[in-house]
Amino acid sequence: MRVIKPLYGIPEAGTHWWATYSRHHLDKLGMVMSTFDPCLLISNTDKFGVIGMQTDDTLGLSDRGFYDLEDEELKKANFAAKPREILGIENPLTFNGCRLHVDVDGVITMVQKGQAQKLGIPSDNQGYVEQRARGAYLASICQPEASFDLSVAAQHKEPGKDDFRRLASRLKWQMENKERGLRFVPLELEKAKLYVFVDGSFANNKDLSSQLGYVVMIGTEKQTSENRCEITGNIVTYSSTKSKRVTRSALASELYSMVQGADVGYALNSTLEIITKQLGIPKIPMILCTDSFSLYECLVKLGTTKEKRLMIDIMALRQSYERREANETWPALTRILVDSVETLASNPLQDVGRTPSNAWDYFHLNSVDKDDEGNYLISARHTSTIYKINSTDGNIIWKLSSNTDTSSFKLDDKGGFAWQHDARFHGRLPNGEEIVSLFDNGASSNKEFERSYSRVLILELNHNQGTVTVVKTLNAPDGVSAHSQGNAQVLPNGNIFANWGDAGAITEFSSEGKVVFHSYLDSTTPGLTLQNYRGFRANWTGRPSEVPAIVVLDQTAQDLLDVYVSWNGDTETAFWRFYAKDQNQGTRLLKKVQRQGFETHAVLNVASLRSTKPLEILAEAVGSNGQVLGRTLGVSVSLNVTSGDIQADEL
Repeated sequence: MRVIKPLYGIPEAGTHWWATYSRHHLDKLGMVMSTFDPCLLISNTDKFGVIGMQTDDTLGLSDRGFYDLEDEELKKANFAAKPREILGIENPLTFNGCRLHVDVDGVITMVQKGQAQKLGIPSDNQGYVEQRARGAYLASICQPEASFDLSVAAQHKEPGKDDFRRLASRLKWQMENKERGLRFVPLELEKAKLYVFVDGSFANNKDLSSQLGYVVMIGTEKQTSENRCEITGNIVTYSSTKSKRVTRSALASELYSMVQGADVGYALNSTLEIITKQLGIPKIPMILCTDSFSLYECLVKLGTTKEKRLMIDIMALRQSYERREANETWPALTRILVDSVETLASNPLQDVGRTPSNAWDYFHLNSVDKDDEGNYLISARHTSTIYKINSTDGNIIWKLSSNTDTSSFKLDDKGGFAWQHDARFHGRLPNGEEIVSLFDNGASSNKEFERSYSRVLILELNHNQGTVTVVKTLNAPDGVSAHSQGNAQVLPNGNIFANWGDAGAITEFSSEGKVVFHSYLDSTTPGLTLQNYRGFRANWTGRPSEVPAIVVLDQTAQDLLDVYVSWNGDTETAFWRFYAKDQNQGTRLLKKVQRQGFETHAVLNVASLRSTKPLEILAEAVGSNGQVLGRTLGVSVSLNVTSGDIQADEL
């Protein structure tokens, strides 16, 4: 294998050059274009070669056969180029603004050659923008440790002193580490795995909130103990995008990050599959890693998954969070293809099924649940079917659908469903009948309708007779129809909470089926601006980090103080204790008052304190178990002993 550096300088503009060069290699050398990067070409013949194209430089990795063939074809095409350079210990390469070095162990190091020399500490706003962009560029090229502190996105405000100070600190580190770059170590590809790391550690926000960040690397594992392993590998790509306005939900942020990282990993893995096939070695598996337990809970326990248009072997996963492994799989391709109601001809103008980016989504898995025996309940939207899967051998135990030719049960018109979401187990009766719930969209994303409204179904499955009894039907208020998304949650009190997906509405039904709450997520046309993939009702626990607020006012009556306390965001305070504090007698309890809502009012009698000066009034927030949750600051109160006048000034 050789690393080569041919420079094919032709006078055409960059775009035309790319089109000309890539078309030549696709046609003459039998290469294919990477789905991860269109500037990356991979040979599809018995001669192995990988070509990375840029406007100024081209980097190649190949065997001798491809090396000679490319040289021959380029001469035939009369490409003007300077002589190739071959990377060696004594011959570093300058490529696309970077320097490549290789040592005696085959370790390649890449550092940035030009922009690092132009770094400086800014003194004005213009310099701030320029130096911040330069530092971010360097970080995105070869310094991942800096990329999570330097966002590429432009600031939407004038930089303040803190902004200048933080930028100066980061730029100073980069100026002192100009030769610090990426190192690429040799790997045994037969044992390698592709790792996609996504979690809050890759944020560039100080509070680790609302980030889209990931690191993708290829490496090999070495077990160091029973529960620990060491990964040696190379970073392939990484990203840290500051996006405070994407969502106010930390969990939603983590989902965005996970999906973005998984998308990049999948595209990259498809490219690696072409390479491993050429080399005759096994396919490299992709591992998604996150330290977010809330993300794990959402994906595995609640079944909240991001929908994909990928023609892949759909699999249900049982994941161990502690050991980070997927130990059960269920490939669906050979079993389910015939059931699909989403045909290749559904969108002929979109050329469905011809590229990985627009693959045939024949199955569309959207929920996975597990019963007490370890078997799976899987919802497939594009087959309008629910499957129960044996977790031991992967065989289908039963199917439930409105299609009498494929369903294991007979469904009447009341129980028929289509394009459903969120199928859940709810136990079994003593006679073995199973109870399941599902969100029946009754409509597809293409506005095909089974009925004009969506609904929630609770069904009882009789295995002996092969029949289904509709236990409960909950129709959407106002005739709401969710063409996509949606779910239903059975609450502990027997009520059912329904989220109407792309219609942008939520409803709570009583156990008798009456609507006790219904609301739209936006005041505009339902579903026009706000949609919600999954919705759940749960207790909201608020524990603010800020100090509770207190205001003290005097009354016209002597010896009385009006005191108001509040704690924005708090849900746990049961009552407030009010104290007087002075230098001589310490702190004394004046009154205990039950919480009255957002703001609690107390009238304090300070007659017994009139001889005490100076004085502070403060309050404690106390939980139902007696635990002190927070304390206000003290408010200084001056008592006029002679006239009885009271003056209060906040410290």
